[in-house]
Amino acid sequence: LATEERLDFAVAAGGITAILLYLKEPIHGAVEKMHRMEIRAVMNFVLIAFIVLPLLPDVSYDSFGVLNPREIWMVVVMIAGISLAGYAIQRTAGEKSGALWIGTLGGLVSSTATTFTYSRRTKTESSSAFVTIALLVASTIAFLRVLAEVAAIAPGEMSSIAPPLGTMVGVMILLCLLAYRRSYNGQEKSELTAEDPFQLKVAIVFGFLYAVILYASAWLGEKFGTSGLYILAVVSGLIDVDAITISTAQLIRKDAISEANGWRVILIAALSNLAFKGAIVATFSRGSVRWKIPAYFCAAIAAGIAFIIYWPDHG
Repeated sequence: LATEERLDFAVAAGGITAILLYLKEPIHGAVEKMHRMEIRAVMNFVLIAFIVLPLLPDVSYDSFGVLNPREIWMVVVMIAGISLAGYAIQRTAGEKSGALWIGTLGGLVSSTATTFTYSRRTKTESSSAFVTIALLVASTIAFLRVLAEVAAIAPGEMSSIAPPLGTMVGVMILLCLLAYRRSYNGQEKSELTAEDPFQLKVAIVFGFLYAVILYASAWLGEKFGTSGLYILAVVSGLIDVDAITISTAQLIRKDAISEANGWRVILIAALSNLAFKGAIVATFSRGSVRWKIPAYFCAAIAAGIAFIIYWPDHG
C-alpha cells in the first residue's frame, strides 16, 4: 500500500511539473506584472492552503465533535482566499462592477467572512460606497443561497416556504438598488485600497470567533435539542446560516417540524446573521460604512421580524 501511495504521489507530482513547465512563459509574464506585495500574498496563501492545512489533524478534540483543527483552519484559508480574490477582482474589474462581483463571490462563499474582511478595509471615506455595495450584495446572495438549499432538500414544501423567504430576498434586492443609486450617483468616487491583499491576521481572528460560536451552537443543540430550535437559530445563525438551514429543511421534509415553524427558524437564523454582520461593521469599519450597513441591515431585520409575526400560515 505504501508503494502504491508513493507511486500515486510520483505520478501526481510529475503531472503538476509538466503543467508548470508548459505554462512557464505565461506564469513568468503574470509574475512580472505583479507587485512585490501581491507576489508575497500569493505565496503566503499557498503556504497556509497547501502546506499548513494538510498537516493539521482532521480530528475533533471536544466532546461535541466540532472543534476540528483542519476544519477551523479551512475557515482561515477561506477568509484569506476571499481577501485575495476580492483584491484581484477589484483591481481588474473596476469600482462599480468590482463591488458587484466581490459581493456575489462573497455571498456564495460566506457573507459573514466577507463582511469581516471588508469591514477592515474601509481605510478612507472614498471606499465607503464600494464596501457598502459589496456587503449588501453578499448578504442578498446569502439569502438566495438559503432559498436554494431549502428547495434542494425539501422541494415538496416550497409552496409554503418560498413566499416568505422569497419576499425577504426581494427586500434585500430593494436595499441593494437603493444603496447603489445613492452611492453611484456621479458625485461619489469609491475606490477600495488595500495595503495587504492577504489579511492573515484578520483571517485568524475570524477563525477563532468561528470556533467559539461553533462550540456554543453545539452546546445549545445538546442542551435543548429540537425544542430549542429558535434559540439555536439565533446562536448558530451568527456565524453560519447553512447548517441550521439544511438541518431545519430536513426536519420539515420528515414532518418533524411544521412548515410554518420551519421557515421561521431559518429566517430567524438569517436575521441573526444580519445582526451579527451589522455589529461587525459597526465595530471594525471606518467612515460612513460604520452606520450605512447597520442601517440597511436594521431595515431588513425589521421587515423580517414583521414577516415572522404577521405572515399568514397555510390552512
